[in-house]
Amino acid sequence: MRTLKRAAQVDEVIVVSDVAVQEHFPDAQVTFLVQQVGGGLNGAVREGLALAARRSPHAPRLVIHADLPGINPQAVDSLLADLPTGGKDVYIPDRAGTGTTALTLRAGSRRPVGFGVGSAARHLALGYAPVRLPADSVLRNDLDTLENLRALRWGSTIDLFSENPAA
Repeated sequence: MRTLKRAAQVDEVIVVSDVAVQEHFPDAQVTFLVQQVGGGLNGAVREGLALAARRSPHAPRLVIHADLPGINPQAVDSLLADLPTGGKDVYIPDRAGTGTTALTLRAGSRRPVGFGVGSAARHLALGYAPVRLPADSVLRNDLDTLENLRALRWGSTIDLFSENPAA
């Protein structure tokens, strides 16, 4: 949340959860939305996208998950600044190329989402274009498996236990 708030190209952060996580982050300065409909991760994403579209109908939307420990504001800003023109909705494949770590949707897009096992192929089939980033990009290195955790190269600026992480 803090990383996204510090990204210059991000106007608003909406956190969707199936529990009231805002109690744990009273000073977060983000919008918390408790998932109402169900439907797992895809349901949560749909609810968050719907709220974002109502609040800012002419703005593009970024869907990014909390399991990207190396993410930093510069990576988010670079991604958003370098998005392809022409109104394409895009996805970022995970390091293995099988999952999806993030989506961006153009303003007004109603394209469905398809997170879960094999989501990269599903997002491609749904019409999203892949964003080509190096395998070691912080935007591709999520923590879905124990192998992901083992492969993670911790930098000196990443401290998961700090109240005020550097990234």
